[in-house]
Amino acid sequence: MNSASQRRTTHLVATALAFLGMVILAGCDHQRSSMLPRQLEGVWTTDDPRYKDRFLELSQAFVIIVTGREDAPSVQLIDHVETTQQGSELHLTVYSIDHRSGEEYTMNLGFKPQNGGELKFSNQSQIWRRRLPDLPAKPTRQGPPNGGRVQPPKRDPFSRR
Repeated sequence: MNSASQRRTTHLVATALAFLGMVILAGCDHQRSSMLPRQLEGVWTTDDPRYKDRFLELSQAFVIIVTGREDAPSVQLIDHVETTQQGSELHLTVYSIDHRSGEEYTMNLGFKPQNGGELKFSNQSQIWRRRLPDLPAKPTRQGPPNGGRVQPPKRDPFSRR
């Protein structure tokens, strides 16, 4: 074999290996991120009476776990998240570090978008659902503001006058 033929063969093998690597990577639906997907943000609760007064709050950068009214919450900074999509379900492994103690945690979750979102821990049978935020109570007024007096409009600082 001459050197031109060897270079061509080497180039062909390298191209084939690179293509094979891209096909393998494209077939994997496994991703790593430093933030939690936005679709998981919110406060999560379960109807299981054993978990009364407990909830989980997820944001893109934090995990907050409340285990009772009298207990201090565990505030954890998300280090990174690994996700795998299987059909309509998203499987996540969340790696976090407790803000106060520095202890490292790993949570394995399954997320389904149905019914506003359903979350399931791999080590529990309960379904956790996203709780809508409580709306603030409407203030009660005895009468119109300022005793019903009409205030003149304030001058716009950006107007030319």
